[in-house]
Amino acid sequence: MCFSLRKQPSAQNTDPINIDWKLDTISDDIAGKMIDKYKTDMGAMYENAYNCRKDHKDQKYELDVSSIPYDGTLPGCFFSIDVKKGTWDKHTGNFKLVDL
Repeated sequence: MCFSLRKQPSAQNTDPINIDWKLDTISDDIAGKMIDKYKTDMGAMYENAYNCRKDHKDQKYELDVSSIPYDGTLPGCFFSIDVKKGTWDKHTGNFKLVDL
């Protein structure tokens, strides 16, 4: 499995029926701040976001503050970012969605 942190261009049509998306890579500046300045564990972030999406098919990605663990692990949906599964064409930048 391969993960990538990308953003949808702001001017793009967000019609859910049109599932061919063009995704932009986040800037090196943003990625650098996440990793270097804020010490974000990208693997843990991807896993947390993926598990949140997988566990909440209703797409209600909310952090449950009543069940925050005290053992150093991340609470479920700590990174409540949307997760998409599909195929990505590295030449065109198009992303074709499939069910997660």
